[in-house]
Amino acid sequence: MEEKKDKGQIFVEVNFEGYSTHFGTCEAARWFLTHEMGTINDCLHKHQGFRLRLVGYSFGGAIASMLSIMIRKKTCDELGFSPDIVTSVGYGTPPCVSRDLADSCSDFVTTVCMQNDIIPRLSVATLMRLRKEIF
Repeated sequence: MEEKKDKGQIFVEVNFEGYSTHFGTCEAARWFLTHEMGTINDCLHKHQGFRLRLVGYSFGGAIASMLSIMIRKKTCDELGFSPDIVTSVGYGTPPCVSRDLADSCSDFVTTVCMQNDIIPRLSVATLMRLRKEIF
């Protein structure tokens, strides 16, 4: 984690596998990875042949997306199941990863954005653009 200053503001940047992510999202996904993988593993072994789809709305969608990315980076031996069975769908998910990371997981992470929902479009870049337009 490193702090970056931009015109008096401090932004906390977390690196995951060399990509930039949102601190809170990354930490929440790590918590699930650490504390709930046993439960997930038990369910997948009980229901052989099923796939795992992580789903969430808003911040929960961001966590589900980040958790699916983290799981997909693990090996079958580490998880006890194939990481290829994991996908995620987020509804109204706020931006939480860099563009490069988003592009790299587009095969297994889906984000649904309703017409004029501001949350999925809200980022530092869009706020800076809005600030320039207003002032």
